[in-house]
Amino acid sequence: NTGITAERIVYYATERLLIMGTQGQGVWARPLQDSPTAMVVNFASDYDRNYCVGEPVQFYNRSNSSGDADIQWTFVNGFPGTSSEENPVVTFSIPGTWPVQIDVMESNGLTGTDGSPNYITVVGQSSVPYLETFENGINDQWIITDVNQNNNTWSLAPGLGAFGQSETSLRLNNFTEDELGWKDEIRLFKADLSSASNPMLTFDVAYAMYTDALPQRDSLQVLVSLDCGENFVRVYQKGGGDLATAPPTAAFFLPASSEWRTESIDLSGLTGNPDVWIAFRNVGHYDNALYIDNIGLDADMVGTKEDILNQHLIVSP
Repeated sequence: NTGITAERIVYYATERLLIMGTQGQGVWARPLQDSPTAMVVNFASDYDRNYCVGEPVQFYNRSNSSGDADIQWTFVNGFPGTSSEENPVVTFSIPGTWPVQIDVMESNGLTGTDGSPNYITVVGQSSVPYLETFENGINDQWIITDVNQNNNTWSLAPGLGAFGQSETSLRLNNFTEDELGWKDEIRLFKADLSSASNPMLTFDVAYAMYTDALPQRDSLQVLVSLDCGENFVRVYQKGGGDLATAPPTAAFFLPASSEWRTESIDLSGLTGNPDVWIAFRNVGHYDNALYIDNIGLDADMVGTKEDILNQHLIVSP
């Protein structure tokens, strides 16, 4: 202890030196301690839920590890599957939800690990024709948003299948929860329309307005994305009376078998696109429950027999 107070402290990352100096008293330098005395392991990446098959994902080591530490990454169904790089780049080509883990070992014996069993979700393509009935529950590859985080978003509605011909549909509760115009989406399947002609999207819908007159009404939008979810374009929108399939009611709407309607959307303008992502969006205004069911995509297939066969062999998520 010299009793001298440092006026400036500088860290030189390239030399790993901590340099202190004070005017007229000199400069002191010492190596920065390489090996931490306590291990804290973390990682990050530029992955988001709009990931498309085969896109590169940059991972970053956020640990307090030294430059001499041994680093081992594990990427289930990624390429590469393992890496000892500090900040590796990985691609994923198999649809599903996969874990990521990083293990760090210091030269002084300290070790640490960090990981997530469900870190990355890869949404695969679905073959055409495609039909989603929701009878098998919610697919873990679907992306369901709850923007205002009020735990009210798209969920299964048991016993309320379309036209009374099935057991389950999908519902958004705008009756007991005021969404205040928030937009809750379910991003379902991706389809390859590169060999499709006259593609048509169909779905069943049921909705009733609340009896009181409101300045704004719930609405349903259907959107498509051609760039892995970076941008969505609206191809359908109905709300209020235009959307309704039953008379207004002051009760929570539970559709009867006769209170459903089938909608059709011409997607012929998307012919030739190999990666079309379909999403349904509720814009809630505290009106009543909204239901969708039996989402289907059909098209005439064009091209060589081999092209068509390959498209129908795409694994459906």
